[in-house]
Amino acid sequence: RKGEAPLEPNHTNFIFVDNGLERTYGGEIAFRAKLEQAISGGFFSSKILSNTYSSGPSLSGTSSLRPDNSGLYIN
Repeated sequence: RKGEAPLEPNHTNFIFVDNGLERTYGGEIAFRAKLEQAISGGFFSSKILSNTYSSGPSLSGTSSLRPDNSGLYIN
């Protein structure tokens, strides 16, 4: 259908971004930029646990990546 993009059949994992608008392109752009910035800035690297009994930092207490008014976050 016009205006729709199928999922890539050779991929097994996807991140779906819902900005509340239906059948529009571009809703993922701001989220993707923040996610790429967080990954490249090491946001996740110091929060990875080696096992469940570790006393290191936990992802459950991670603050969101969203600015106060963007509505974008990683949970």
